[in-house]
Amino acid sequence: MKEKKKFFNVSLKLTFYVGILIVIILTITSTISYFESKNNTFTLLKDTQLKTVEDVAMTFDNYGKSRRVAMEILAKEIQEILDKGNDEEIFSLLKSFKEAFGFKLVFLGFDNSGRVLLSDRKILDSKSFNFQNAGWYRQAHGSTKAIVYGPYKSATDGVSGLTYAMPIYKNGKFIGAVGGDYSLEQFSKDVLAFGHSANTYAAVYSPDGEIYFHQYPERILTKNQLSINIANAINTNPNYYLNPKEEKALFKTKDDKGNSYQVLCSATINPKFRVCTVTEDQTYTGVVRAILFKQILIGIIATIIALILIRILITK
Repeated sequence: MKEKKKFFNVSLKLTFYVGILIVIILTITSTISYFESKNNTFTLLKDTQLKTVEDVAMTFDNYGKSRRVAMEILAKEIQEILDKGNDEEIFSLLKSFKEAFGFKLVFLGFDNSGRVLLSDRKILDSKSFNFQNAGWYRQAHGSTKAIVYGPYKSATDGVSGLTYAMPIYKNGKFIGAVGGDYSLEQFSKDVLAFGHSANTYAAVYSPDGEIYFHQYPERILTKNQLSINIANAINTNPNYYLNPKEEKALFKTKDDKGNSYQVLCSATINPKFRVCTVTEDQTYTGVVRAILFKQILIGIIATIIALILIRILITK
């Protein structure tokens, strides 16, 4: 009886020690696997965001450049027909450029007369509208290349937009400028779609955190805690954080609710526009936690089965 009890105690201790050994081994392997999964997931996240932010930034620059080039070509076309052309030809040109490049409105203003010809075939004079006080016109006056004015919110219809403009010269003398209004909402739809996925979106911010382009129109030309935090992080070292290929350019920040986001940003040809891709931190931490949970669950089940088998073998 004593020998049987002794044998039972020995078998129980052996089972216990083997169980501890199995738990230690599983803990070590699960920990190593967890950190490897975390690093691999984070690397994948960064690579995905890098590709996304580069694509969006390139599309953003090309999109804006095509509108500036459109104004340059339009100014040249109008310059050639001013002497021999009439208002009908000008209206036709304005309308064709509006439709070809998606402008809300294209217009031509003459410096001396104060007349403004619109693509919708309307004519404004200096009595009804003094366009020479407009910001886009003042910025174009004296320039030698196409300019971008804005972003701004229109005082007439409340629509957020940009104005692309190009001065017109004749015999070296400034005679007027052409311009085209473009909706920030439309710009956002056309460009930021390249950075949208289930958990990631792209946006364009100003150096002080104002949202210039966003997938949600109501956020355009506003600020929130997330946009301010993104701007503050970039401003600590713009040359570093606006170069997405830098090793640690991907940074973490939070919104007003404490939710964490992984953000990667890129500079554009216009220094006031900063393109960023924003991904919820939970996107990769959630995946890693799910992997760890599965490993722990499998480890517990495997340990129980192993202990039962070991106990049976010792008993036999």
